Amino acid sequence: MDVMQYAHTEGKIVVVYGAAGLGKTATLKEYAARYPSSMLIETDPGYNPRVLLHKIAENCGVVAQGGNHDVFEKIVEKLDGSERLLIIDEAELLSTRSLEFVRRLHDKTQIGVVLAGMPRLLVNLRGKSGEFAQLYSRVNNTHNFGNALPDKDLAMLIESALGTGEFNDAFIKFSKGNARRLSNLMSGVVRLSKLNECDITYDMIEEYNKMLIS
Repeated sequence: MDVMQYAHTEGKIVVVYGAAGLGKTATLKEYAARYPSSMLIETDPGYNPRVLLHKIAENCGVVAQGGNHDVFEKIVEKLDGSERLLIIDEAELLSTRSLEFVRRLHDKTQIGVVLAGMPRLLVNLRGKSGEFAQLYSRVNNTHNFGNALPDKDLAMLIESALGTGEFNDAFIKFSKGNARRLSNLMSGVVRLSKLNECDITYDMIEEYNKMLIS
C-alpha cells in the first residue's frame, strides 16, 4: 500500500501492475476502505470516456449532466485542491481518450492517481507511437506485483481463512503463488470436508487441486 499512500499524499500518478490472481484488486479495495477520501473505479471493456467521467462524477458527488466537457469541468471544480485519490482498476481497458481525461484531471486538480492492471497496462501507457507520452511522463512510480505471491503472504492468507497453518505447505505448493487459485482451492477443500463430515487432509487438498483449471 505504500505506493498508493505516496500517490495520495503527494498528488502523484503511480502505476500498479501484475499478473491475474495476485491480489491487486483486493489491495485496492482495502486501501479505499481504509481511506474514504479514495475513489475506486473498477472498469470493464465498455468504459468509454462518457462512462468513466460519469463514474468519477458519481464517486465525488457531482451531478453528471451535459456533454463530456461539461461533466469534466464540474469534476475538476469539485476535486481541485481536495487532496483525494483516484484509483482505477483494470486500467488497461481504458481507451486513449479516457486516459487523456485522467491525465487532464490530474493536471488540473493535482489529486493522486493510481492506475492498476495487468502487465500490458505499462505497455499501453508507453504507447506504440508515443500517443501517451504526456501521461507516461507524469508517472512518478510503478509497483510490480510480479507473477507470484511470496510464500509468507500466501501463508498469511491461509492462516487468516482457516485459522491454522497446519496445511500451509500443501496449499502453498498447489496454489502456485496465485491468490485466486489459493482461494478457490481453500474454499473447495473446506466444502469437501463439510460434505464428508471429516477433517481436512493433505490427500483431500491434492485431489481437489487436480479438479482446478491449471
